[in-house]
Amino acid sequence: MMAEYLVSVLLDGAWFQRRDGGRFPVDSDRFKLRLVSAPGLLIDSGVVAFEEFYDLDYERTGDCRLELGAKEWPLTMANLLEGSLPLGVTIACFVGHPADVVTWEPPSSQEQMVGTNYGTICVYDRVNRPLLAGLTLKDEKTLTRITDDVEANGFGVLRGSGGENLLTLVQCYGGVGTHGVWRGLDSNGTPVCLLADMDAMSDFEPVDVAHAPVGR
Repeated sequence: MMAEYLVSVLLDGAWFQRRDGGRFPVDSDRFKLRLVSAPGLLIDSGVVAFEEFYDLDYERTGDCRLELGAKEWPLTMANLLEGSLPLGVTIACFVGHPADVVTWEPPSSQEQMVGTNYGTICVYDRVNRPLLAGLTLKDEKTLTRITDDVEANGFGVLRGSGGENLLTLVQCYGGVGTHGVWRGLDSNGTPVCLLADMDAMSDFEPVDVAHAPVGR
């Protein structure tokens, strides 16, 4: 399964190369992967939303809403060091605990797909959507800070009045298109992780350890 493959190869320090026939031009022969942790994402409602960031100010055209339980969840991005961005671009995003997953459910409906028009994805608690649209897209200072943070840190965070992470923004490698979100279940069948696949594996593949070191 693709999710199991992604989890097995997306290791901190792993090396990748461009696949033959890749869609996008790249400047290097080898690309290094970094796992970047963002502040834990607060999900009070128990339902995580994935959406194109710049669609927040519009009526929803599609729903990507997946149950994950009401708590604060760890958030990790797999960033490929490519191009001019200091931390590259995000090729996968984990919400939750991938190490606890024993079964991955592939995207099976529109509720497990997120479309992008500008190559960005944000993750948030579904009930906060009206609030987030006002705090991010209608506040130029906040919008500038969040988008600048994406380039500097690999992610941008909108915090609430108590300092909690209400929304995390990432730039996805796959850019415009539709990207699937996998749901990971633990041994009890409880959702413990969501994996947004930015479709980078169609362009990149791991480099054999004989050519470059792979470490954690």
